Amino acid sequence: MPGARQDCSSWFKNIEHVTQDAEGQILWKGCVIEHFDSAHAQSTLSTEYVRELARRCVILEQQNVLPSVLTVICTWQEPSTL
Repeated sequence: MPGARQDCSSWFKNIEHVTQDAEGQILWKGCVIEHFDSAHAQSTLSTEYVRELARRCVILEQQNVLPSVLTVICTWQEPSTL
């Protein structure tokens, strides 16, 4: 159903809009933003990192930029607060 909210039980690390596919790709609203091997995906260390990636995705969307590996990780620059 268009516009229906996805069941929160499917969120990766219980972080809204973040999912993981069978190949280990980490997705934000369906867009690949990272890749984890299975051991790292299950580690507690990855939770804060995924929260940071989600924070960046929100900022990028507010700037009308599509989140991707390139924009979330490779070329990420913290927005100026001035």
